[in-house]
Amino acid sequence: MIRKSLIGAALIAFVNLLMLVAPAHAGGSTANCGPIPRQSFCSVEVIDSPGGTLAADFDVYGGSIPDITLNWHVDGPGGQVRWCSGTFRMSDPPQSWLCHGLNPGYARLTVNKDVSAHAWAGLRW
Repeated sequence: MIRKSLIGAALIAFVNLLMLVAPAHAGGSTANCGPIPRQSFCSVEVIDSPGGTLAADFDVYGGSIPDITLNWHVDGPGGQVRWCSGTFRMSDPPQSWLCHGLNPGYARLTVNKDVSAHAWAGLRW
């Protein structure tokens, strides 16, 4: 009877251990850029990107020229300059874009902005 209980407990412990296998980890980085100091862009960099598909997230708000058209771009390692890019209006809601085919390692998101605006930028995977 005790042997069956020990075997049952060991089996339950083994099944629970299998269920503890960790899922794939996500990562990324963010930056907040305000009007002080005055700057015309907001940039965030990572050095440990897994490559593949990365999400570029950003929001620019509070500037003195709400209808201005601005640019964003993502650079990757090994000559992947402006690997993906686009335009948006400062009056647009927060943006999120996917960039595909980046090499692993370094990645940088740069978002242009009015010098009087606040900006938030993030890269995630």
